[in-house]
Amino acid sequence: MEVYREMISLSNIGSELRFRNVIIYGNEYIHELYTDNNRNKPHMVCLHGFGATALAFQRLFQPLRNHFQIHALDLYGMGLSSRGNWNDDMKSEEVISYYVEAI
Repeated sequence: MEVYREMISLSNIGSELRFRNVIIYGNEYIHELYTDNNRNKPHMVCLHGFGATALAFQRLFQPLRNHFQIHALDLYGMGLSSRGNWNDDMKSEEVISYYVEAI
């Protein structure tokens, strides 16, 4: 979390960003970085690519914050989200199946 706070403090909207862990099952969670300033605006969900984090969308928050509620998620097993039971020896089909089942 401290890394996020330091990174976000470099942006112009740091005080409008929130962080939370969304429980998906048991003790497993997906970490979310979001704006909470436009509750009457449509939601925009940002999902990063494999190996990235929600911080990949940091530059989008400033220009889009007045038009959307923005939700940038750390995919399961990445960023500050839970790691789960998957490992580097799993085949790509197994990893995909694991993600789909978790969500």
